[in-house]
Amino acid sequence: MRRWLSLACVLAIGCETEPEPQSGDAGDGSAGESDDGAGSSGPTGSGDGEPQGCDAVPEDMACIESGTYWMGCNPEDPYCYILEDEIDLRADERPFHEVRLDAFLIDLFEVDVTAYAECVDAGACTEPYAEVNGELCTWGVTGQEDYPANCVTWDQAREYCEWRGRRLPTEAEWAAATRGESARLYSWGNSDPTCDTTVMWSCAEGHPLPVGSAPDGATPEGVQDLIGNVCEWTADWYSEDYYSVSPVDNPTGPASGTERSVRGPAFRTNSADALEASRRGGNPPDSSADTRGFRCAATP
Repeated sequence: MRRWLSLACVLAIGCETEPEPQSGDAGDGSAGESDDGAGSSGPTGSGDGEPQGCDAVPEDMACIESGTYWMGCNPEDPYCYILEDEIDLRADERPFHEVRLDAFLIDLFEVDVTAYAECVDAGACTEPYAEVNGELCTWGVTGQEDYPANCVTWDQAREYCEWRGRRLPTEAEWAAATRGESARLYSWGNSDPTCDTTVMWSCAEGHPLPVGSAPDGATPEGVQDLIGNVCEWTADWYSEDYYSVSPVDNPTGPASGTERSVRGPAFRTNSADALEASRRGGNPPDSSADTRGFRCAATP
């Protein structure tokens, strides 16, 4: 069952391509490295010892130091338990747990149309599914070259990052970059979202905006648009109960599944609890939506 994040990112008429059947079991919560996602090129160390940084940091990336980070919904958050039609909408965000991560690099911004077009022009990427997903797709729209490249599938996102010599972030890395070691509610802290901190429905008039449009929402390391604008593909397979079996050191998601993990609320909501950084969900890897984009990560 897809939970909240998928609803906010996907359930608008005409948003998704028709998915083809995928092998595996999305409900498989077994720990271990993904067979073709984060496991092959993601972090491999233990995350123990003194915090480690990055020897060299590209100007379009930030370094997230090694350390211990929290994942999931903090039980002290009054919105951590939401029932709708007797369904616990945030069960996949529990338990609240710690993970240890090696240092990694992450893009300061979501990949925009101009950057993605360079990959298409080089023959390494295919065009986003703009005709299928509707008028809010940013591909090929004059004046939206600096908007996030949305309407892409998981494979298209992966192919772009590999072309750049990078990779998709693991779900744990995305969470660490967004929430820091203090497990803040949002990328900027614990204060309620505003139009200065996030691109949400009331600020964006129902569509995405150029990357970096809400600079006050940046993390202390300068990473922007983690909350709002578009949701982001991560490397992991998605499982609702993965947090209950996740390893502590550098988790990379279930070994298999039918959906890939998507993180970061998109522009289609104004709700403070719906914009919290712990929200998570999954979508078929061959699906695409106008609310879904990506950013890349790298191992230093």
